[in-house]
Amino acid sequence: NTLFQVSLEDPYAARFHHDATKHAGLVYTLFHHDVVLSDGLTYKEDGYYVFDASGAQVEEWRLFDHFTPPPSANPGADAPIDYSHTNSIHVSDDLQVMLSLRFLSAVASVQGDPTKEDYGEIMWRLGGNRNDPAFGNDFTLTSSTTDIPSFLLQHHVLPDGPDRITMFDNRGLGTQPSRVIGI
Repeated sequence: NTLFQVSLEDPYAARFHHDATKHAGLVYTLFHHDVVLSDGLTYKEDGYYVFDASGAQVEEWRLFDHFTPPPSANPGADAPIDYSHTNSIHVSDDLQVMLSLRFLSAVASVQGDPTKEDYGEIMWRLGGNRNDPAFGNDFTLTSSTTDIPSFLLQHHVLPDGPDRITMFDNRGLGTQPSRVIGI
């Protein structure tokens, strides 16, 4: 049985991927679509749609409205450049949207309440790659262990209390074992 169905004006303009969640009668779904940026290269832009209970689109959010890759991040690319690769979305009780941006090794919190004047504004950013701060960072990571305070290519970021998140930290895929961390 079909439990929920949406209808986009142009179903080929964007592709749903990785994650969706329902909260407070709204459904938030990750998507990506191809765009050509000022450097002439094609990038996969990540974002999310917001749908009401009937499946009607209420709002959308696009990463490149708030952050664009530096020019020529991958010169000579034949396929669209997957610069951020958002892979998880979580919506809190106050409709703050937490996004895991894998290739940026970053997490962002976005004002996700479509009724708010500041809908879509990035409220905070947490960067895990100390060597590539391009996306920005509103916090300083420290470690209670001997590990370098960082995370790389993470997945499945979730809140774990009012001031804590957990994630699956890939740590560079093969340079060190993956781990689950709490921040």
